Amino acid sequence: MSVKTLLVITHNGQLIDDQVHNAVTACLQIATSFDAVVLGNRCDLVVDMAQKISGLDKLLYIDHTMFESSMAEPISDALMQLVSDYDLIVFPSNTTSKNILPRVAAMSDISPITDVCAIVDVDKRIFKRPIYAGNIIETVQSGQVKNIISIRSASFPKTTLEDQIESKIDKIEIRYYPSAPMIRVSSNQSRNNNFGKLFRYIAGNNTDEEKIAMTTPVYMSDENKTMKFVLPKKFLSGDIPAPNDNDVVAYISEPKYYAAIKYSGYSNNKKEENHREELVKTIQTSNLKILSEHFVLSYDAPTKFYNRRNEVLIQVDYSN
Repeated sequence: MSVKTLLVITHNGQLIDDQVHNAVTACLQIATSFDAVVLGNRCDLVVDMAQKISGLDKLLYIDHTMFESSMAEPISDALMQLVSDYDLIVFPSNTTSKNILPRVAAMSDISPITDVCAIVDVDKRIFKRPIYAGNIIETVQSGQVKNIISIRSASFPKTTLEDQIESKIDKIEIRYYPSAPMIRVSSNQSRNNNFGKLFRYIAGNNTDEEKIAMTTPVYMSDENKTMKFVLPKKFLSGDIPAPNDNDVVAYISEPKYYAAIKYSGYSNNKKEENHREELVKTIQTSNLKILSEHFVLSYDAPTKFYNRRNEVLIQVDYSN
């Protein structure tokens, strides 16, 4: 059963709040696509960033001078006009949301579920959240038709902004990927071993002993012999901590165009190959030149059973 979801994007007028990217990951566990809303005044930069959010179906932008000061009252009133259109309203957990969420919940006569740390079963509205200062994890099942939740940032990794979709051809998206800080491992060892090398890097196995936030998706190619993570954008300056593991390479990627196709469920060689063939066929019939072998993007942990998201990408020569 599809759960129509709306993500409330909080911001400072210039940048999207950091916790929103964690909430995006939660939204992608709820549905393969969702809507989002930005409320503000002259927030073009925020809107541009929001349009690149992974899984975004429709972005609503409500522009008014009364939102400039981020007062809870006018923002709550505006959100009330949208509540009836959605089954689930998702807030990031931050100071702005703590001022707005209770008002929207009260005005909607909905009992909110705050600090959700796990999505157990979307269709049955079952979530987990910490109680007693986080010492106990409580499982909550809502009997409400509509629900309002906030997402505990520490429980969900950040999802990187999806790169700009230039055009769509049937099921295929042509995307522009700007430069990004990345780490890569290439070896003949197992997928789990390669993942472990990258994970240990962001856990502190680098020359700065810096712990780095994990983002999704994970890039995989050459039968999982090559694996990549995208690092937070603060490393775009090139000041990336050097890996301690000689198999791990840190670098800034080159901007490129890619053709992409999405598919759900657990990925396997057959699914990957079927979607690769469909992608190649569409690229060729569109008279685009293929510039690379394919690779796979995986957005979800193995423990997620529903609404999984995978993609096959191939670099193309694309020009508007």
